[in-house]
Amino acid sequence: MISRIDHVAIAINDHEKALAFFRDVLGAVPGAKIKAPPLKFFWQTLALGDLSRLELVSPSGEGSFLD
Repeated sequence: MISRIDHVAIAINDHEKALAFFRDVLGAVPGAKIKAPPLKFFWQTLALGDLSRLELVSPSGEGSFLD
């Protein structure tokens, strides 16, 4: 039996729109937004009530592995 999920990463195009949905609709608590310049992407974890996490991953420029 699975006791909890550590995190699920979700690739998105519009970070602010996705953040608003998960925060305002689902009640997720945002953590720090981190930029990884060499790989051209941002990532941000969102805490859920049961210690599970969502991770939003979005491109920060052309040539990102998310394109």
